[in-house]
Amino acid sequence: MNQLYFDGMAIYNNVSFPYLFLTFTSNSNWPEVQNILSSMNLIVVDRLDIVVSVFRIKFEKLSTYLTKKKKLGKVIACEPNFVEFKFIMNNNHYSYPL
Repeated sequence: MNQLYFDGMAIYNNVSFPYLFLTFTSNSNWPEVQNILSSMNLIVVDRLDIVVSVFRIKFEKLSTYLTKKKKLGKVIACEPNFVEFKFIMNNNHYSYPL
C-alpha cells in the first residue's frame, strides 16, 4: 500500500496533480450476476467469485473507455491498480485485496 502511494506521488511530481479521482463499486444486484446465480439456484454468498469476475470485467471496460478511447480527454498518467473486495456479513467487515 505504501508503495502505491509513493508511485502516485512520483507521478504527480513529474506530471501534475490529478484532476479526477474515481471510485468503482461492485453491486451484487447487477443483472449479469443475478442471471448467472439464478440459473444455478444460488445466492450471492455462495459464489462471491462471480461478483468479483463481473466486477473485473466492468472495471477493465471502464478503464479502457476512459483511457484508450480518451472519453475525458488526453490521459497523461493513470494508476488503476488498487482493488479491494469488501463484504459485510453478520455485522463483521471482511476485506480482501485482489
